[in-house]
Amino acid sequence: MFADPDCESPDLAPAKAEIENIISSYKTGGILFSASVYLRELNNGNWICIGDEIKYGPGSLLKVPLLISCFKMKEKDPGFFDKKVMYDRPLSPDNKPVYLSKKLE
Repeated sequence: MFADPDCESPDLAPAKAEIENIISSYKTGGILFSASVYLRELNNGNWICIGDEIKYGPGSLLKVPLLISCFKMKEKDPGFFDKKVMYDRPLSPDNKPVYLSKKLE
């Protein structure tokens, strides 16, 4: 019951084609170099994947929790994305994750 389907859902094929067209147009326009998309319907487990062969450094995934936090803040405050935020600290390009344990819970 809780197992993921082994293959992509044919029901999501139209959505996949549309997303691939958008990615292709951005690549042609020089706006985008590469993209990966994973889409899953949470109610039934149907899924599609685009660009799953692309390798990313794990550091680039550190932005995902920040993005999720921003969307959660928007749920509580619908005008959140309309606000301007001033970040007055210097950006540090050498931020590295700190792991307190060898396994995730």
